[in-house]
Parts: sequence; structure tokens; C-alpha cells
Amino acid sequence: MGSKNGKKLLLALGPLLILLWLLAGIYWNFRAPRTGLKLQWDEQSWTVLEPVGGLPAGSTIVSLAGEKVEYHTFLTDNAFITTGPEFWSWLKVREAVAADLSGETVVVGFADGPTRGNIELPLRRDSWQFLRSPASTHIIVGLVFLLVGWATYRPSGTGSKALWFYLLCCSMSLVYITNAVSLLAEFSLQPGFFRYNNLLNAANFVLAPALLFHFSQLMPRPRPYLKFFLWPSYAVVFYALLTFSIPLHGMLVAFFFLGSLLSVAQGAFSYRGLMERQQMKWVGVGFLLGLGPWILLNGLPLVVWGQRLMSDTIPGACLVFIPIFMGVAVRKYRLFDVGTFLEGTALYLATLMLLLGVDVLLLSLLDEEQLLGEGSLLSLALLIGLYGPVRAALGRAVKRLSHRDPIMGKELETHLMSALQRATTPEEVVEQMEMLLQEFLAPASMERVAVALPVGAHLQLEQEEARVVLVLAPHEGLSCGPPAGGRVYSSQLVARLSELANIASVYYQALHQTRERERLLGDLHDGVGAALSAIRTSTREQRVSRLAGDALFELQSFLYPGPGYTLEFGEFVAELRSYGNAFFEDSEVKFQLKASHLEVKIDRNMALSLFRLLKEAMNNALKHSGAKHFLVSLDSTPDLISMQIEDDGRGYSTSQSRGRGVESMKKRIQDLNGTFEIDSENGVRYRVEIPQ
Repeated sequence: MGSKNGKKLLLALGPLLILLWLLAGIYWNFRAPRTGLKLQWDEQSWTVLEPVGGLPAGSTIVSLAGEKVEYHTFLTDNAFITTGPEFWSWLKVREAVAADLSGETVVVGFADGPTRGNIELPLRRDSWQFLRSPASTHIIVGLVFLLVGWATYRPSGTGSKALWFYLLCCSMSLVYITNAVSLLAEFSLQPGFFRYNNLLNAANFVLAPALLFHFSQLMPRPRPYLKFFLWPSYAVVFYALLTFSIPLHGMLVAFFFLGSLLSVAQGAFSYRGLMERQQMKWVGVGFLLGLGPWILLNGLPLVVWGQRLMSDTIPGACLVFIPIFMGVAVRKYRLFDVGTFLEGTALYLATLMLLLGVDVLLLSLLDEEQLLGEGSLLSLALLIGLYGPVRAALGRAVKRLSHRDPIMGKELETHLMSALQRATTPEEVVEQMEMLLQEFLAPASMERVAVALPVGAHLQLEQEEARVVLVLAPHEGLSCGPPAGGRVYSSQLVARLSELANIASVYYQALHQTRERERLLGDLHDGVGAALSAIRTSTREQRVSRLAGDALFELQSFLYPGPGYTLEFGEFVAELRSYGNAFFEDSEVKFQLKASHLEVKIDRNMALSLFRLLKEAMNNALKHSGAKHFLVSLDSTPDLISMQIEDDGRGYSTSQSRGRGVESMKKRIQDLNGTFEIDSENGVRYRVEIPQ
């Protein structure tokens, strides 16, 4: 219980303190005095970059409020401080500058060649213009660090890896946020807050790499020597912070970053479990995207010609990739998608970065005067020409590295549907799916399982094994172990397997429903059909026997609707004759049925339609026409069944309704591609012809 409360406290306290500090920094920057000066240190003095308030561009600042200007006067970034005593001296200078800028105006002394002078500049406050500075991107990066760490540690069941990762992210978040707060100030910030902000920045500047080194020792699993080696490292960090030895700070930062890279490399090559390999791939890609831009954009140019291509603000923001990819590795979220990522975004970025590095080297060999002329055109042509081949080569390397699966294309769906069309039972559908998976995926193991999961493919991570469960129907699935050949279950592959499972599910469900229908029909035949036959043969009531026979005929037509179920024509004629005699038995109507060619067969569905038409005609003759004679003529050939019904009753005019029953029978005959004619003058005559 205590550990749960401790975790809740950490999850609440970390973001709360960091966000409060950020809000305080934004408030004091909002209240900070600003002159509008844009200055640059030229190794000897501060030079005005843009004219403001009468100060010409190119002039130098020699005094501020009567005090001589030195290097530390306008310096707001502690990254340029080299020793501990210099750091404390710089903080005192910052307090003095804040006092000089506490009024409504400030007197600035300047020199422009031989010209010397003083100018009074107004001070502006309560402005949000500082948020437009590029340094504000560090706030976003810091918040991303905080969010990723919090989201990784928050779920229940997280272990020590997630805890140290959360602490790492909180520390890195403070590095970026405190650095942004300091850089967003023009020359002055509230002295007390500025002091503690920079102390917090300097402390986390050393602590964050130490935590990164600690975390790298836990990935993909804790090193056996961890407790003997790591805590002395924290002791050195504590000593460095206590003595505030900035050279020692720099040495420790370099040591911890290098140690982290070596630990990641050692983890990638030493641990061969599937899950561990995937984790280290994500960590490695995070370091590649986090450190790569700075190395290519600033590190390489510094080595080649001694200057950066740009400020460290944008390349430094790329460090946010490190926690994002580490978070994926810790939580194992989409762990097997590193190949997909490498083939997409990372592949484009790596190609561009590589070519940019080549471009930088090329331009370094050219005369600087040619950078906007022939040299730049040559380098642009080189970038365009090499992009396609380099990207293709990198793509092939990535596929080999990530074991991408090229065979799970759309043709696999066609192959599966072709195999499933031969299946006649649900079990055969499962067997066809098993054979397909074995042929194209070759998993290490495969077994049938009963799971309560939706239809589709579901990735399950168990210890060091990744399995996919393909659900074809409720409580009917296939559990597949890792695929052969070192391949992995990426989200792309799982999505494709889900499509295949959905296709197989359609066939499985259809065959299952057919089986259930056949079972139901069998029950109806053995139960209801037998009962109707017994009633028909045992009762002495002709009306009851006739109704039972009628119901039995309807039931048989329902049970056997297929085109292959036929009835002997002679048997059908006998049934109609018996039914007609019984129907008119108690009336004055004389019933007569004539038939020819009794040796052929008739489709039962066709026989049912003729039977229902005859019933409708007999009902109309008995109830409405007043007929004395009712004649039915039937003829059958291998190609045609014809039936003619006529009575000598009153008939009816064409303006009178024929009743919904006759219209329904007419539509039924037409649905069988037959013809239906009726003549209602001087009695009623029906003529029906249906092709066999």
C-alpha cells in the first residue's frame, strides 16, 4: 500500500513542482524590463546588431547606468561559464544589472568609432513578446519529457525501469525549462529567481545524464554489477554539485553520455531475446534521432571548419526523441513497429541527414565566396542526384536489420479465399487457415484455443515471447508463436493477419450456420414431420387428415428447398386429386382432375406453388363463384409443366378486385419464370405454364 501511495505522490509532485516553476519563470519574464537591444559578444565587447533608440548598428556598449560593461554584463546563458568562481561572480553581476534596470529608463554608454556618447533608453515591461524567441521551443521539449515520463510510469504494474525513466524525464524537463526561462530574459530577471533557476539548471545538467546512465544500465535488463558501480557514480555527482566544480561537471556529463551509449550498444549485442532485441532497437533509434541532428548540423561543422551551422536550440530540441523512444521500449507499446518506423519517417530523415553531412563536407572544401554561387548549385545537384540511390540502399539495409516480411501482400488474401472455397465444414476452414499460416508465416508453435476475444488478430506479449491469436469465431482461435526467420509481429503484420482472420471468419460463420440449419431442419423433420404423418394416418376426421397432409406438404417444401429435391409427378397428381375430392366433399361442386405424362419428375418448390394456386382457386370457387363444376388439367413434359383450372361459376368483371391471394400466386409463378393467365368471363379460367 505504501509503494502505491509513494508512486501516487511522485506522479503528482513531479509535474506539480515543474509546472509551478515554469509558471513562475513565465511570470518573471513577463515582468522583466526590456530595452530592445540585440547584442553579440565579439571576443572584446558587446556589439549592437540592430539600431535601436538612436544606437547605430555596429556600435559597442561601454557602460550601463554608469557602470563599465564586461563580458558577464549581458550574458544570460550559463553554458558559457567555465569555472565555479566565475559562476558565482556572474550571479552577482546579474543582480547588479537587475538593479540598474529597475527604473523606467536606463542610460547606456556607447562608442561608434571615435564617437562616444550616452543615450537614455526606455524600459518596457508586461509584454509577451519574449515567447516569440526560439528559446521558447525548450519549454515544449521540457513538457514533452515530463509527459512521456509521467505516461510511462503511471500505469499499474510498472517496475524499477519505469521509475528511473520517470526520474530521468523529470530531470531533463527541468534542464530544458530552466534553460528556457534564463534564455528568454533579455538582460535582467528577478535576481532571487534567476539565481535559483540557474542553480537548478546546473544541478540537473549533471544529474540528468547520471540518471540516463543509470537507466541505460537497466535496459533491456539490469546489469549484475549495477549496485557496485552505479552508486559511487552518484557519490561523484553529489561531490561535483557540492563543490560546484564546473570542469568536473563537464567531465561527468561527457562520461555519462558516453557510458549510456556504450551501455545501449552492449545491451543490443549481449542480450538476444526477441523482446530485448526490439527494446534495444527502439532505444538505439532514439539516440540516433536525438543526437544525430546535433552531430551533423553542429558537431561535424565544428570539427571541419570550427563553427556551427546554427544555434544549438533546434538540434538540442531533437533530444526529445530519446525519451519518446525509450518510453516505447519500457512500456513495450508497439514494440515490434521499429521496422515500420525505420522504413518510413526515420529512413527519410536518415537519408537527408547523411546527404546534408556530405553537403557540409563538400562546401567546406570550396572557397567561402562560392557558397552562394557555383558551390551551392553543385551541392544542390549532388543532393538531388544522390537522394534516390542513397534512400534505396538505406531501405535495403533497414529491411535486413528489422526482418521485414515482404510476403504478406494482397495476393495472400486471394490465396486464402481460393483455399476456403473448397471448405465444406467449419473445421476445414480452421485447417485451411492453419496450412496458410504454416506456409507463409511458419510460426514456432500453433495451437487451437478457445478465447473470448473479437474476431481478428490480437498481439500478446508473454515474458520473452510474442504470440498472435487469430480469432475466427467466438471461442474459436489459433494461437501462433513467433514467426520463423527472425521476423517480428509488427502492427502492419498484425493488421494483415487480422484481415485474413476476418475473411476466414466469414466462411467459418456461413458453414457453421449451414450446419446449425441442417440440424434444425433434421429436428423439424423427425419431430414435427413425424407428428403430422401420424395425425394424417390415424385420424378418422377427413378435414383434420386433409389439414395435416397440407401442413406436411408445406413442411417438406420448407425442409428441402434446394433445386435437387424433386417429387414424382404421378405422386403429385394423386395428392392433388385426393386433396380436391376431400375439399369439395361436403359441397355441391363436382371436382375433376385430368393429367397426362405422369412418369416425369417435378421440382418440389414448383409443385408447392401450383398447389397453393390450386388451393386459392378452389377457395374462390367455393366461396364466391357459385360454380357446379371445377376442372383441373395437368400436363408435364421434360421441359414444361402446364396447369389449367376452370369453373362454371359467375366469374367477375375486370373492374372487380381479384383478391390478394391470386395476385400473390401470380407473382410466385412469375418468379419461377412462368406465365400466368386468368379469364374471368363466364366462369373463371386459370392457365399456368412453368419451364422445368
